[in-house]
Amino acid sequence: MDDLLDQTRLGLKRRNTKQSKLRLFVQAFVTFQSSDPKKLTLIDREINNLSCIQRERITILHQEYAQCLMSVINTEAAGANLSTSRMVILVHAIIGMLQSVVLYCQDDFNVSPQKVVDELTNIIIGAVAAAKR
Repeated sequence: MDDLLDQTRLGLKRRNTKQSKLRLFVQAFVTFQSSDPKKLTLIDREINNLSCIQRERITILHQEYAQCLMSVINTEAAGANLSTSRMVILVHAIIGMLQSVVLYCQDDFNVSPQKVVDELTNIIIGAVAAAKR
């Protein structure tokens, strides 16, 4: 989680005018997960076997990652005025989608990582627009 959060923040800082922060967020996730697809799955599956201190650290990192995505959504969808509960649900749904698509679909179809980033970014934009209604 430390590595994913660091790579995401670094990617967002390198933002150029042709790529939105949302796309860069998705790209950082796809790149990270593609390099070692079992890292995040292992954390999620084995969290109960960690010490209290380790679990607390992972929980804090999950919250920081979710906060990073909330910030991106607020930047990209200025004026969305989503309630806190709606934003939290949206963010966790997006993170869950990212994890499942990259983990479960990588062998199901032969699509370039850039195409995956493009498709996921468009789906998330649609989800954010739906959440605004």
